[in-house]
Amino acid sequence: MTCVNVGANVGIFAMQMAAWNAPDGDVIAFEPNPETAALLRTHLEMNGLTARVRVVQVATAAESGTMDFYASGTDGMSRLGSPNPLLTETTVVKVDVTTLDAWCEAEGVRPDVVLMDVEGFELFALRGFQKMIRANPSMELVVEIHPSSWAEAGCTADEVRELLDGLGLEAHPLTGQSDPIDEYGVVRMARADTR
Repeated sequence: MTCVNVGANVGIFAMQMAAWNAPDGDVIAFEPNPETAALLRTHLEMNGLTARVRVVQVATAAESGTMDFYASGTDGMSRLGSPNPLLTETTVVKVDVTTLDAWCEAEGVRPDVVLMDVEGFELFALRGFQKMIRANPSMELVVEIHPSSWAEAGCTADEVRELLDGLGLEAHPLTGQSDPIDEYGVVRMARADTR
């Protein structure tokens, strides 16, 4: 299997994915924060996983280019676009940005499992992944959603629902929330016919 961890931070889930798909599966870990990506690489080396987990030091969004990334050391709440108000201090870092569709096409990757945690930029990362989602109906897609950050990111819950409807996906809560779009939590994005 090929697993993709978007917003891998220091590697907890990337390393877990490597354990799940051992001995021959691959993991691709997207982490744009330079300080965090360095620590992620260290963790992979410490655990003997550098051959199976590839670190891609770019952010994902709806378009490729560069953006401001508001980093607070290796804190997982660092994010694109604007400082997270839950962090006391941030440093602005210019980071490269790609769409997941463009990256997967260029690298010849067809993910089996995608885990995404992009601190409020879920809509934009998913907009840049539509081609692969449509072409790969058996792909498992799990997203940690942050609706309280969407206004700052420039999107709404209605836009998220519209995108999911257009992709034929339904949001199923995995962490006890009563509404998988309006409440923070982890959500499985599944095709309506594959619940």
